[in-house]
Amino acid sequence: MLTDKDALRLAAGACDLTLVVDRTGTIREVAGGNPELLAALGAGGRFAGKKWIDLVVPDGRPKIAALLADAEECKAGKPARWRHVNYAPRRRGPDIPVLHAAVPLHAGGPIVVFGRDLRTVAALQQRLTDAQFSFEAEMARVREAEQRYRALFQALPEPTLILDGRDARVADANLAAQAAFDISGLRGGARPATDLVAPAARKALELAISAARSSRREESLDAAPAGRKAPLRLSVMSAGQAADAPVFLRAASPIREGGMAVADALAELAPDAMVATGPDGGIRYANRAFAEMAQIGGSEHAAGEPVERWLGRDGVDIDVLLANLRQRGAVRHYGTVMRGERGAMRDVEVNALARADGTGHVFVVRAVEGRIAPTHAERGRDAGRTPAQLAELIGRVSLKDLVRESTDAIERMCIEAALELTGDNRASAAEMLGLSRQSLYVKLRRFDLVGADGRDDG
Repeated sequence: MLTDKDALRLAAGACDLTLVVDRTGTIREVAGGNPELLAALGAGGRFAGKKWIDLVVPDGRPKIAALLADAEECKAGKPARWRHVNYAPRRRGPDIPVLHAAVPLHAGGPIVVFGRDLRTVAALQQRLTDAQFSFEAEMARVREAEQRYRALFQALPEPTLILDGRDARVADANLAAQAAFDISGLRGGARPATDLVAPAARKALELAISAARSSRREESLDAAPAGRKAPLRLSVMSAGQAADAPVFLRAASPIREGGMAVADALAELAPDAMVATGPDGGIRYANRAFAEMAQIGGSEHAAGEPVERWLGRDGVDIDVLLANLRQRGAVRHYGTVMRGERGAMRDVEVNALARADGTGHVFVVRAVEGRIAPTHAERGRDAGRTPAQLAELIGRVSLKDLVRESTDAIERMCIEAALELTGDNRASAAEMLGLSRQSLYVKLRRFDLVGADGRDDG
């Protein structure tokens, strides 16, 4: 039969740390097969005679009580239960983790506590935790970089595509490229870049992509987008020499290099409002002057909005402008109004041109109130719409509205002519027109012809 000391020696040889604890929880003997753990704990000199519960960190004390209770359950044949306990270090440093199980040596005898050193496992867990934090931080940086890339990529003014794979499928396309090649995202799956150009240019594009990958030099060609006639200058540049290296495809009009960039800068600095739209009147570009006239924070706020939100009156002018652009290709000196977001309304003159490739229109909007003030007679001749403009409105505006607008224009013209002839003598002008002075004053207010000083008496 084994004695208590024999049992302790056997346990010490099998475990990193072995304690013999009496029924009160006091450590009677210490042994172990791991000298490093014993030295770190200082178990050889400070454990014997101490309460076991006083040697562990505060949150480990309930576990010591549970281990002593487990030893009582082992008498009933239940298996020992292992619990993780942290000891306070002998010197400064991290807590020392040990895995313990407690079993009674024999009925009424002391309790033998087995211990396994968990420092290696704890170090691995800490490294895993540190690696996880590092990975999450790196992923956050990657996501931030990707967001910046997406913002810059989409903001590029020139149509740009990223091609991937041996067959050069479209992996990404910015907004300008989606408009130029008539693609609305890549939800239907990546398409070969050759599908985006006219059939006659597909072989040339394949050769340009292959040449760019093999030479690492930029290759250029002219090719029309599929379904369109006007060619674009395509520039192809590879990110590597592999057969499946990513390829950057940039598109511009054949005259764009340098010249169009200058045109963009001039448009932004131009005193007249300039706006480019699609065929349906949706704004694709607006310069700074347009944003100021529309009373919006910046020209970027106009993108995607219908131009008729700010330009035109009666909900008809834009329809007339677009109809004339489709039929004639250009409109000159069209009088209308510009409405601001904060309620301002300005008389403007519009010159518009349809793009040759049918992709949209360009409008130049000029305020007319800033010109040298015309005479009354000149204002009368320019008042209202021209006969050609009135003819274009037939079928779009009711006859009642057309007659009312024309009548108002003629009435205003006559009043202005009378004021011109009488040198702004209201009484004489009323007599010349066959009106009472009171009726003339009412009409002056109606047509906003009261003098700059507010005077409305003769």
